[in-house]
Amino acid sequence: VSKTIGANFTINGDVEVMFLPSLSIVANDVLLQNYVTKDKNYNFYAKSVQINLPFFKFSSSNWIKKIIFSDAIIESYYSLQKPQNRENKFTKRSAQILEDNPHSGGNKSTFDISAKLFSVSEFEPLKINQQNAPAINFINSRVITYNPEHRKTEIEKINLDLTVDKEKILSHGSFRSEKISNDFNLEANFKQTSKTNSSFLELHSPIANITIKGNFLSENKGILKSDFKGKIDAEILELKSFYKGYISNNKAIYGKIKPGVNPIKLSANINNSKREVIIDSLVINSNLVNGSGNIDLDFNSDITIADINLDLKNLDLDNIWSQERIALEKTKDGNSYKKIPDETTESRRKKESKNKGTDLVSALMKDPQNNPIDLNTIKTVRNLDLTSEIKIQNVKFLKGEIKDVDMYLTISKDGELMVLPLTCTLPGNGKLRINGVLANNDDLPRFIGKIDISGDKLSSIFSWVKIESQNLKFNNLKKYI
Repeated sequence: VSKTIGANFTINGDVEVMFLPSLSIVANDVLLQNYVTKDKNYNFYAKSVQINLPFFKFSSSNWIKKIIFSDAIIESYYSLQKPQNRENKFTKRSAQILEDNPHSGGNKSTFDISAKLFSVSEFEPLKINQQNAPAINFINSRVITYNPEHRKTEIEKINLDLTVDKEKILSHGSFRSEKISNDFNLEANFKQTSKTNSSFLELHSPIANITIKGNFLSENKGILKSDFKGKIDAEILELKSFYKGYISNNKAIYGKIKPGVNPIKLSANINNSKREVIIDSLVINSNLVNGSGNIDLDFNSDITIADINLDLKNLDLDNIWSQERIALEKTKDGNSYKKIPDETTESRRKKESKNKGTDLVSALMKDPQNNPIDLNTIKTVRNLDLTSEIKIQNVKFLKGEIKDVDMYLTISKDGELMVLPLTCTLPGNGKLRINGVLANNDDLPRFIGKIDISGDKLSSIFSWVKIESQNLKFNNLKKYI
């Protein structure tokens, strides 16, 4: 097996052959290490792997009936950016196996009866295809992934059944992500020309309900590679948990989203042709945000190309985005965040004076050796894979109204967000323009760029951001730039 897949495969426990209730092979403590694809490394462990076989093999289409993985762990990370201090369930279990079996994988079985009953050549992955693919069952398993910035995402309690053949893919089960339990059901029928929906995906959890219905128009090339036409409906029941569970575990942004945000409903048409996905007629409906838009995705290159256009009528940031400040603390496991209670201007000034130079953002800006920040960064952002144009007629923020927001954004695969530019009208008819880069390669985003602001009533800006003074007559503050 190691030679076939080009990775280190070992069976570190007992191997059993059972004849009742069905013919099967059970291997315990199975370990696969350093399986390398184009840009990723994969590791795999299973407490047990059970392969169910037919008693009589009449053709190559039924040589394996089912494979059951129990307590499996799949780990993946980018080959060029191996995470430092990578400690998780897989690394702990593999280290324990190595300690208990320092010479594991060194012996080969030559038992004659087993060799005649089970031909190793039949287990080569190249001989598995849609015609003879076995049913797959995962029991109490987990997936651990690291993104290019070494952020870990973990999905646990995976219990699923999967069957694949030339005409269809069927799967159902459950999993837990960020302590949120999810149930899903998938049925994909291929080469369908009927007007009625023959395929669907349903995902249900306490924080979201997502349904996709439609038809696969081409033969089975896999879910993403097969042509599909249909509709998606989604209801986000709790935005804060939805962001962390399905989008990102960036703690800084997660900490700023208010809990208990009202539900947001979305609906759109979806069309996938030759790995180019078009999501159009997008409708967003909520008392917090409403509008329309479209999204184009291209999966044909190494880097996914995305184009997002949104035209929003209203966005209520006051009820979405928390105004509480968040502090970054260093811990043994990485960075953690906590909210800082509101303080008066005078008490904050005294504290900042006493702890001058300890603010992390200030430290980042003042330490070019450890945190080099250069405006030339703006010119060197490459490998852009996402562009977005967002227009918002009215934004509620700090109990004021920002109007005519127009943003053009691009995001590189390394996480830098380039604003080219952002313009809007502030309270008091002030004009704001922002150009620059938001470096988002860790949990503390940093902005490098230029901000221009001008208007006829500076007093309106001070009133909006609640700046108070007993010594200044704000009503006399007029033009500013």
